[in-house]
Amino acid sequence: MSISRDDLVTMLITGDRDVLDRIDDSILEIVEARRALVLRIAREKVSAGVPFRDADRERAMLDRAAKRARLISPEGARGVLAAVLAACRESVPGNEPE
Repeated sequence: MSISRDDLVTMLITGDRDVLDRIDDSILEIVEARRALVLRIAREKVSAGVPFRDADRERAMLDRAAKRARLISPEGARGVLAAVLAACRESVPGNEPE
């Protein structure tokens, strides 16, 4: 019985895929923790009569992500953070998704 090339490749990368799955799980846990903090900040802003969204702050955060990018492109870093921001924003009551 011989092992096909595809089966061999699958066997070789299975461990790496498991590591990727754990990293993905960690990313989601971090985003969910961020979401909880965003909800707390949103409640504070609403009670103080301050608008939830701060376009200048969001731009600064995206710029910071682009500057900190090392192994992914600045545009890629912006895209990742923009997706995280959108995911957190959509859970804030009364905030419409973009």
